Amino acid sequence: MTVVVGIDGSAGSRAAIRLAAQEARYRTAPLMAVMAYSGERTLGAPATRPLATLRTAEEERAHARS
Repeated sequence: MTVVVGIDGSAGSRAAIRLAAQEARYRTAPLMAVMAYSGERTLGAPATRPLATLRTAEEERAHARS
């Protein structure tokens, strides 16, 4: 079993990931946080990126731990 939680950078998703982390610890299960986004990419236009990609991997790990 894996605990999966959707995140979007909002205060609500931060609360959701904390709750999901508690559940994962309780079940001794891995935790997977996912972010979905939509955006049309046209030739020459930048791709739409989720907010999380604006941080380094280490910043993301520190944020998830907090």
